[in-house]
Amino acid sequence: MASLLTEATDRATAPRLELLGGFRLGHSGSGCGLPAPAKRVVAYLALHEGPCRRHVIAEALWPARLERRSSACLRQALQHERRAGHGLIHSVGHELTLAAGVVVDVRQVSAAARDLVTARGAAPAAGLELSDLDHDLLPDWDEDWLTLDRERFRELRLHALELLCESWLQAGRIGAAIDAALRAVQADPLRESARSLLIRSYLAEGNRSAALRSYRSYRLLLHEELGVEPPPALTELLR
Repeated sequence: MASLLTEATDRATAPRLELLGGFRLGHSGSGCGLPAPAKRVVAYLALHEGPCRRHVIAEALWPARLERRSSACLRQALQHERRAGHGLIHSVGHELTLAAGVVVDVRQVSAAARDLVTARGAAPAAGLELSDLDHDLLPDWDEDWLTLDRERFRELRLHALELLCESWLQAGRIGAAIDAALRAVQADPLRESARSLLIRSYLAEGNRSAALRSYRSYRLLLHEELGVEPPPALTELLR
């Protein structure tokens, strides 16, 4: 089954905006010549569905500037986007929205992951693949306004990975469960629930040596990073 992101890529007539793993637009693999301020406005609108007031966007993206200066920065960014000719931003009065029809990867993956979490992993969301859950939201951007959105999506994708792992463990699909657990551990090496699922998956496979290696590496990481020992429940898995 094609992943959500692959399906979006196949829609040749729709503008496609990818924010997971980095900013990419269409087939270019980049911002299609958009200057950085224009990219920031487009990304902000993609993450805030519905109309956004111009002054709210300006204050969020240029918080250190005076109100008049931040508004000028926004106007300049909008001019750059219009000149690029992609038609990504719709403007009505004092409000801006992302243009209708723009496919946004983080919106699609978030919706599918929320469906999965709501169903408690009873069935994988249609079209959702593990590779869709591999990347954080704009990881190379250092923007204060992104902090909550980035953390919200990161927690959502980790929960989705863990639920997929749990459901596949119960179904006896051990290889798929290990794959999901490894991706969750890679995303957050200190996350106890992800490490526990990985160890359980290795044990279900009968691979005690891999389970022990994973436990020992986690124990060393906890000691180096936090100065603590693994929780007793995790230690009990290996006894």
